[in-house]
Amino acid sequence: MRRFLLTSIATLAACNRCPENAFIATEEDGTQVCVCDDGFTDINGECTQGSEADADTDTDTDTDTDTDTDTDTDTDTDTDTDTDTDTDTDTDTSLSGTFTFALSSGDLRLNVKAAQAFGYLHEDGGTQTLLAYVSSNPNATCADVGSVLANELIDPSDVFRAEHCNLLIKVTSPGGDTSINLLEPLVQVSCLSGNGEWTKEIGSDKNKTPYYAWSEARVEGTVTEGEFLDVSGSGGAWSFDFDPDKISATFTLGEDSESSDIIVPSFGGVVTTTECADMADALIIGGGGGSN
Repeated sequence: MRRFLLTSIATLAACNRCPENAFIATEEDGTQVCVCDDGFTDINGECTQGSEADADTDTDTDTDTDTDTDTDTDTDTDTDTDTDTDTDTDTDTSLSGTFTFALSSGDLRLNVKAAQAFGYLHEDGGTQTLLAYVSSNPNATCADVGSVLANELIDPSDVFRAEHCNLLIKVTSPGGDTSINLLEPLVQVSCLSGNGEWTKEIGSDKNKTPYYAWSEARVEGTVTEGEFLDVSGSGGAWSFDFDPDKISATFTLGEDSESSDIIVPSFGGVVTTTECADMADALIIGGGGGSN
């Protein structure tokens, strides 16, 4: 028989029982133990039928030696290289520059930029006259430019631009290179000074003809020296290099005006016009004025 001790006498007293197939016995020292019945053996605290020798001595000899020998190595050696050698630079050769007007109050600098350019070729009795309009306002449209040149009542906010100048160019028999003089080609300059606004006014004439006026100073002038180079094209689509050298201008603010002859340094560039049939009614074609 195999014997095993209860946890304590108190436990024995409380439970007053041993495992199945066992009984309580008292040792000589007074210790109470549970003893398996004859034919039963203590195995792991339970009285199991059979001898001690019959006890399961099986030993789990499973020596699972499965070893993950996966040696897969990611050898992706992606060597893609961005070979984009784009070296784009600003190669814009469009007409641009600054007019510097010498006034008694100091120099006035206004910019010119061919943001939009429109052209119209007028033919009369075999004589061709190229009319080109250069606007510094990128919002300018052919229709609005035609209205301004015909002196129609229109808000010119999208044709002109504050602190900038527009150009009206008239060239008879265009082509090749042409030097500018007092009479031909005719180049008119119209500039807005200050950050004003266009307002609709009522004229002082007997018909009280309405018109739009700029709330700040304006500069109107004519190029008296300079040249056109490489004039070429057809219809209203033309291209030419414009290099003005001198302008005779008038600065006007309200009732006050001041004249100024100015030299234009480091100024020029290419003008490329888009054909604009709406310029056909421009007053300047008949020898009249230019724009608002």
